[in-house]
Amino acid sequence: MSNHSSRMMATSAICLILGILQGCGDSGTNSTSSPTGGTSNQGSTPEKAPTERRTGGSMMVIPDPIVDFGDIQDYETRKATVRFSNNGDQTLEVFRVQPTCGCTTTALEKTLFAPGEGDQIELTFKPKGSGQQTKVVRVLTNDVNNPSQEIKIKANVISSVSVTPPALSFGRVPLNEGATRSLNITAPNASFTLGDVRIFGDLKENADIKLTRTSAEGALPKKWKIDVILDPKIKWGWYTGSVRVNGTVQNPGDSSPRPINKTVGMNANIQGKLQASDSMFRLLSLAQKKNFQKNIRLSRADGQPLEILSAEVIGGNLDSMNVVIKPIRNVGGGLYELTLVGNTGDTTGAITGSVRVKTNVPGEEEIDLKIAGSVRAK
Repeated sequence: MSNHSSRMMATSAICLILGILQGCGDSGTNSTSSPTGGTSNQGSTPEKAPTERRTGGSMMVIPDPIVDFGDIQDYETRKATVRFSNNGDQTLEVFRVQPTCGCTTTALEKTLFAPGEGDQIELTFKPKGSGQQTKVVRVLTNDVNNPSQEIKIKANVISSVSVTPPALSFGRVPLNEGATRSLNITAPNASFTLGDVRIFGDLKENADIKLTRTSAEGALPKKWKIDVILDPKIKWGWYTGSVRVNGTVQNPGDSSPRPINKTVGMNANIQGKLQASDSMFRLLSLAQKKNFQKNIRLSRADGQPLEILSAEVIGGNLDSMNVVIKPIRNVGGGLYELTLVGNTGDTTGAITGSVRVKTNVPGEEEIDLKIAGSVRAK
């Protein structure tokens, strides 16, 4: 084992998402901590002399496994070190230092520790979300009695700006009618300056934004309302996109403003006389060399006879994809089932494409049903 004592280990950066309270670790009450600012502040745990000893194996002792950052701004980066020692009589091996979620990077310079030897685990912490949060980093070792131990990170994350609701769904919108949905921006930080607000994705060319200040000048928190206005001319189908709010904060001691941005996902399902059980073939996550099939039913909302003239895959990145058209009999007004079939083959990554359907519905003679999914490697 000693031949490997110089081996280096740096665990990969894995985002510890602090946006969900108690979402990835055990919750607990935070010890009192005064607010601090800037990215250079160091969090640490108080050092205690470990007194436990063990014979007949390795023993990892973390005297203070809780790092409490107290109040922290959502744009800050904080660092901390957590010390440990091997209080056993055999070599301790650290297999992994594993954040369970979110934006924490951990680093440890070696993996093997002789009896009585110790080191420190370095934590770099970039919070997400807001509010009181507790997150966990697991340390996996060859400790004979306690092979999995936890380091807890606590913080009260103060948001410079929030956008609500966190996701925006237009739901099913009648064709040719358009729709408006609203978001609210709240900025408790007096130095926050709102920049631009933009739409991205499928909805970029099919929606506009109206921004209105809803708080008085000088009042806190600063507030705005975003109206997202869907174009009545948007075509039949499923649409996704996002709204991104950009701004800056300027705090004492900062040489320049810090950029702040928040993104809210959006979707819209546009349907007319032609109604679909879903506007997208959702294949989800599939294995390689996997046969698949997915059904969507089409009918007319007005009860008039429906005829599907053709259906074909357009722009698909799997050569095997095909569509089977099946009329469902004994249904007033007509009902069809479209089945997308195929095999994932050796492909990995996103499955893309659409199914173009031609019908006898006036004004909806041609519609596209999107195809979405992914293929995971074996």
